[in-house]
Amino acid sequence: MQIEITGETERLIQAALATGEFASVEEFIATMARHVQPKSTVTELPDTPKHVDVDTLATQQGVGPIADYRNLKADFWPEACSVDDFVGQIRTLREQGVPRNF
Repeated sequence: MQIEITGETERLIQAALATGEFASVEEFIATMARHVQPKSTVTELPDTPKHVDVDTLATQQGVGPIADYRNLKADFWPEACSVDDFVGQIRTLREQGVPRNF
């Protein structure tokens, strides 16, 4: 296995080897690896249910089946704007480089 290191890291390794404390680069790396502490450790995952009953979940969230599809109608779409107009506007915005976070 090969690891690319910076010139500064190489100088530090060479300085450590020059002290005579380490017999080889491999010994130095192995010693350093034993002393590395992970940035964060997860000791325990939160409890998650193994199975979620859909009816129970719907009750908890206060939702139910859609009785009338007309209740889904949104009033944000201008009546004079066709789907083709909408798609054309999106295409124009993309061509102009407008961010897509809308």
